[in-house]
Amino acid sequence: MLTRRNLSADACRRWSATTSRVRSLVHAVRQKREPKAESIFTDDQTYEARSLLRSILREATYLPDSEARRYIRAYAVARFRDYRHGSKPSDVLRSRRDAKIKEARKGLSVLQRAAAGHFKCFQKVLLLAYGRTGRRRHELMRPLLEVSDEVSTARSTAREASATPVDDEGPSTASEKSFDVTSVLDKLPRLNGKLRTLLMSQMNEASPDVTRKNPKHIYQFQPQIPEMNAWKRPMPISRQVNMTKTWYARTLDRVSPPLPKEDWHRLKRLALDGPSPEDRQVARRKPAIVLKGPLQSGSSRPVTSAAQVPLSALGIELTRPGKRITRSIAPRKLSDRQLRRLFTWIYAQCPLMHWMSEQGHWKIEWGHRAIQQAVRRSSVIKG
Repeated sequence: MLTRRNLSADACRRWSATTSRVRSLVHAVRQKREPKAESIFTDDQTYEARSLLRSILREATYLPDSEARRYIRAYAVARFRDYRHGSKPSDVLRSRRDAKIKEARKGLSVLQRAAAGHFKCFQKVLLLAYGRTGRRRHELMRPLLEVSDEVSTARSTAREASATPVDDEGPSTASEKSFDVTSVLDKLPRLNGKLRTLLMSQMNEASPDVTRKNPKHIYQFQPQIPEMNAWKRPMPISRQVNMTKTWYARTLDRVSPPLPKEDWHRLKRLALDGPSPEDRQVARRKPAIVLKGPLQSGSSRPVTSAAQVPLSALGIELTRPGKRITRSIAPRKLSDRQLRRLFTWIYAQCPLMHWMSEQGHWKIEWGHRAIQQAVRRSSVIKG
């Protein structure tokens, strides 16, 4: 039997070349047979979106933080995949395309300034990367919103109480007939023990310099619903449900979700020791060097590079020298001290939350408290 082990080296190379050629031919035949799905966008629109994604990924490689580079790259790819052909109905993709392209261009402008060393824009990128705003914040909030055992027990007790008949005559008014107490109780959101503990710690120990407002009073942990409305009548149940939902949304908007343990300790190291070599500002790559001696008309010298071909021969016309297509962004050098200040600022807003099994409660550590303790230790050692 003829196998690769029985062949010589030259025969193996010919064998590999032949098999690769056959595979490419089979792939080409399959592509011709399978009909291509008609795209709802034109070639120019597709090229514009692809070019925009490449620009975003390119700018993300220049960010001065490795975690921010990784997150922005994954976030940009995921957002563009959410609106690729076939992911949503065609009419939805057509109606949202212009707004999403505008949003992507705005994000690219922020990335360009952040990569160029602009302080405020890099702060926005850090808030996104470490879950203080944006999609990652919603992902970090999911473990906090899980219904605990105490909430489920309270709801089941309320259902049993509502299911027991109080009076044989039944409800007296039509408004009481239209509402089911069980369904109303299920709609009312409540704070579980984990979320309430985090809010209490945020109110007492969180840094005052935070992106979101800290809760100031303990009465904000439950909805304040008056017994009577403006007409001095009992507050309707539907109104109570809406007021509770509004209170719950405002309360969740104040929460600073805890970071994972690895990210929290990494930020602590950057805030105390300064940026590592991989977390410093990345130098921009230089464009390709144009070879000297471009191809002249009537010259017989062979072309060894695409840079030697004149643009006029390719049908490309340059704009006027005075016309500016894009506004240039002045680069700024972020020193290690400035980067350390930025990492300290974002670290002060991030808590670490873990369960103490022996004590039976949650332990929450805030970044600014850890920095204060480290400063005290260093001053004692120096003193």
